[in-house]
Amino acid sequence: VGLAFIAACGSTIAAQRSEAIGPIGPALFWLGLLAAVAAGVLVIARPERLGTLAKPLHVFHAEWVGRRIATITEALHKFRQAPATIAIAFLTSIVVQALLVGFYVAVATALRFSVPIGHMAMLVPVSFLVQMLPISVNGLGVREGTFVGYLAQIGVSKESAVALSLIGAVLVMVFSMSGAAAYLTRRKKPAE
Repeated sequence: VGLAFIAACGSTIAAQRSEAIGPIGPALFWLGLLAAVAAGVLVIARPERLGTLAKPLHVFHAEWVGRRIATITEALHKFRQAPATIAIAFLTSIVVQALLVGFYVAVATALRFSVPIGHMAMLVPVSFLVQMLPISVNGLGVREGTFVGYLAQIGVSKESAVALSLIGAVLVMVFSMSGAAAYLTRRKKPAE
């Protein structure tokens, strides 16, 4: 939902600045956000419905799928009892996605080209959603294709778009690895 919110805001910013945003206008992004929020509210309001909707998945591996559905349904019941936690998670996701947009803007600036913030706020969330498709390893190629396809429409060269995508992804991995190293090297404090 945070991704959809940032993309909708980015499309609105680009439209207000009279920047061409291609075939997908702000209304479609806001409609997508509304649909995501509505689906989330419905699932949290009636968690048992998710189990009913997921029944066809039992054909793959009934026992495993049944356990997963039960776990998710139980978690949704807990979420329903903590609406403040859901609101905090939503707001936090918006902050995280906005920081990622800023990160990609900084990478583009370091590569000596600029992309208007509205376009970057649309591209980054869409690329994150597209790279979740189970058709490549870690979105490799799919992410780059998304960057090239979008940025070419606003005059950024294919080479620059690929460089932005790859360098951004590599830097995220490097920063993640440094976090993993810090986690692995921390020491447990003795019990008092």
